[in-house]
Amino acid sequence: MTAKDQGETSSAEQQLIRELADLLNKTGLSEIEIEKAGLKVRVARTVTVQGAVAAPAPAAAAAAAAAGAGTGGSGPNSTPIEANASS
Repeated sequence: MTAKDQGETSSAEQQLIRELADLLNKTGLSEIEIEKAGLKVRVARTVTVQGAVAAPAPAAAAAAAAAGAGTGGSGPNSTPIEANASS
């Protein structure tokens, strides 16, 4: 293969990559892969996902607060408080 042939092949490969990148943008896909005549080309874009952290459900938050506040109250999650009579 001559340098001229390599340049033409490189140009054809570059054109294929450009066409795949254009197709990627038009379709909204995150990646495209093609294999043809022993040449395998994969074009991918980096996808950044920004999401909010979900707050705990109100019922779960209330239950957790009730469990944590169980000092001295009555109920299954309560902890008795011992009086220290040192006087």
